[in-house]
Amino acid sequence: MSVIGGGNVIGIEHAAIATRGACADLPGAERIPAYVPGAEVAAAISQAAAAGHRSLLLVLRAVIGGPTNEAFQVIRAIADFQARGGLVVAHVDEIVASTAPVVALAADLVIMDPGSLMVFHSCLGAFPPEEIAEANRLLLEVLVARSAVPRPVAELWLAKRGLDSQGCDATRAAEFGLADVVAPEPAAWAWVQALGQGFPLPPTVRQEAITQRSKEAA
Repeated sequence: MSVIGGGNVIGIEHAAIATRGACADLPGAERIPAYVPGAEVAAAISQAAAAGHRSLLLVLRAVIGGPTNEAFQVIRAIADFQARGGLVVAHVDEIVASTAPVVALAADLVIMDPGSLMVFHSCLGAFPPEEIAEANRLLLEVLVARSAVPRPVAELWLAKRGLDSQGCDATRAAEFGLADVVAPEPAAWAWVQALGQGFPLPPTVRQEAITQRSKEAA
């Protein structure tokens, strides 16, 4: 997790999460499992909101979502940041799977590295079927509301398991409105700075879908 002038940058990398400042590194990098650590990331987003930052970059690199409740801790923190007038950019790099792509979709702008892959599948684990169904329902609502993926297709993706999981490369993700822009991480940093300075979100398939589905839900 790191801070950039005009906004915060929170990075989740495979097996590690690090904190650094815009001008100087901060101590305290710690080892974590390779899934989205909900409490830590949510706290960092909340700190960015409290500090008055206008834009934030969430970097998801080689990460799986982990437990649904962890993912929704981050999604709620993103929503709170947005409610305060902040804008969130998510950058997806390498393979981002399970609930992690849905975390990315909570952002205002989703940028995928050209070589990255989003992977969707049903929630897993030794839980009662009704709990898994409810977790999938929650993920489905975010996936449908924050992309151009048709609901029947999204339902199919979230029913897949194991090797049958649905993968979307960056090009296909842009077509489905899962990603706004296909570009490497430096471009995501540039968007964070631009949005923090008042630059508008780009007109994309995803943005049009979000607007339309928001109207339908009203």
